[in-house]
Amino acid sequence: MRTLNLNSTSTLGQAQIVQAPKNVAVLEGEDALFFCGAEGNPEPTVDFLLDGQSGRLSGETGKIISIPGGGGSLLRLFKVTSKQDGIKVECVASNPVGSDKSSAQLKVYKYTDINFFSYYHLDVPAGFPKFVRSPKSQAVDVGKSVHLECEAEGTPELKFLWLKNEIPVQFQRKTRSFEYSTKYDYGGSFDRPNIDTFYPPTIIEQQDKVEVRPGKGANLSCTATGNPRPQVRWLTDQEKPLTEAVEWKAILFLTDVTEPRVYICVANNSLGRIQHLVRVEIIDVPRAPADLQCVERGPTYASLRWFPGRSSDETQPDSSRSLPVPITSYTLIVTDLDADNGRQALKRKLTDIAPWKVQLDGSVHLKVTDLKPDHRYTAEVYALSTKFGISDASNQITFKTLEMPPSGPPLSLHATATSSDSISISWKPPAEANGKILGYKVYYSKHLRNKLDQWQSLQTTKPQAVLQGLVKMATYYLKVNAYNSAGDGPLSDAFPIIVNPGEHGDGVDAEGGRRSQAVCHETYGILPPPLNFRGISPTPTSIQLIWSPPELPHGTTILDYQLQCRSASEAGVTNLPQTPLAISISARQTGWTIKALQPDTLYQISLSARTQHGVGVPAKLEIRTLSNCKFGNSAKGLHLKKMQKCIAEHNPIVVFREARAH
Repeated sequence: MRTLNLNSTSTLGQAQIVQAPKNVAVLEGEDALFFCGAEGNPEPTVDFLLDGQSGRLSGETGKIISIPGGGGSLLRLFKVTSKQDGIKVECVASNPVGSDKSSAQLKVYKYTDINFFSYYHLDVPAGFPKFVRSPKSQAVDVGKSVHLECEAEGTPELKFLWLKNEIPVQFQRKTRSFEYSTKYDYGGSFDRPNIDTFYPPTIIEQQDKVEVRPGKGANLSCTATGNPRPQVRWLTDQEKPLTEAVEWKAILFLTDVTEPRVYICVANNSLGRIQHLVRVEIIDVPRAPADLQCVERGPTYASLRWFPGRSSDETQPDSSRSLPVPITSYTLIVTDLDADNGRQALKRKLTDIAPWKVQLDGSVHLKVTDLKPDHRYTAEVYALSTKFGISDASNQITFKTLEMPPSGPPLSLHATATSSDSISISWKPPAEANGKILGYKVYYSKHLRNKLDQWQSLQTTKPQAVLQGLVKMATYYLKVNAYNSAGDGPLSDAFPIIVNPGEHGDGVDAEGGRRSQAVCHETYGILPPPLNFRGISPTPTSIQLIWSPPELPHGTTILDYQLQCRSASEAGVTNLPQTPLAISISARQTGWTIKALQPDTLYQISLSARTQHGVGVPAKLEIRTLSNCKFGNSAKGLHLKKMQKCIAEHNPIVVFREARAH
């Protein structure tokens, strides 16, 4: 190959390929090399296309290597596979004057282990190159000669190509690592020896300056290369050893750094010695806030106090540091240790806390709100400076908010008549206890509208109770609330139940009278109303209802639903016989449409579930049907008030309310 170098004073020449790439055949898993030599003025650039596309190479598939001196480029495809068999490799040389291109083909032979002595597949042509003796790795001194030998067999006559660092070798240079290739018309093969050179140490990983916060630590690392292996260690600026000498890499661990200092990394071997200086400097950051305290607590708030950062001995200022860094703001981190967030504590960050709102004693106060009652919290505060950064954390404190009465009533109230004069009640604690539940208060009465102080009551520390001495076949209403050290929580909704012993056997007591035996009693509570009872009037003559089944006691099955509907005007007339519309609906249904109603009429609707024990408490609604007002081109003869009413009711907006059963 010849190379023509043209400078700016030479005649311009179009890029031309002077050594076209040749077809290459290799075994699967080997590398494939395509060389393309070009000349021109200005010096052309050489690129390769695979099947007409560029940019398909990565660090794992291959790379293009430019030959120094403008001699062209070398395409190296790594570990080709049988899928690449037959791809077209195109060399494109170009400069501002013109371009040229040439192509070659890649042949990949797939092989398997035929026997113990041969690895080539049967379709590999006879005479394919095979190395008989590979060059051996050697170690030599710099400047000395080295002799490498390799031997290969194949037909026709083989051609050998030596590569140094993936470039055709030029022997006038100091050799470090070589590859060599055997080639002939059908393909090629590769092998790689290593040649070691001895050279003085060089520090390849170094730090010039390390910044450290006052009182903190740092790790200084120093890595060197060389042959023989270098010994590396750290020294003080007075060259006193700080670490033992180790090969390749030495690490110096610094703790409690309070002043700037210079450290020396030294690497040496039999051929020389080298050193590098590292300066450790102190970062002037804001001092950490001091003496953080919780001075006041409430159920949902805590008042915190801290002082701006100061040295441990204000009477003897630290001469190694400048004046205190001005503080721009504070940041407070509050962590809820009792948050219901799995195993992870819930953190909350309060930023931009003004530093100038200080008390007479120089402290900063902050009231943290929106906390949860009876929860444990930790807090720590940081000082911020827009110029110098953020300080270390203050001392961390732990505090607990006070209790407050429960926020909600007990949940899932359930009652069952256990005899002719007793009822068993159970419930679950409220969702937000706001402290430790000390007990529960159970109120019961036959008269729902009586004031609470007229109801009978009892207290218990457990989530269940038994009411005794009740009137047989009477309906009682139950309410329960929880209390803690801060007070009583809200009452639950009234829960109705009938003291109904069912069938029972009669006996005789000791005085000859008759007595009731609580044996074989069929006991139950009143079935609660259906849930989520809702309705809407889609047309002036219909009402559409939906609901969910009520909560059923164990062993109870809904037989059907009883639906009743009547206009509110009928309900207000007491001297007329009232015959509301009554419908029995299948237990599988959770919706129903009532038709043939009057427009613009308020209807009272009730729905109750029926079981083998009877009909449960009804759920009630009041819904007004839509108006059937129609608007034409003229509103003549229409009374103003009536017209306004029609206009107001023209849009299909339905308002309904739920009536509580008494």
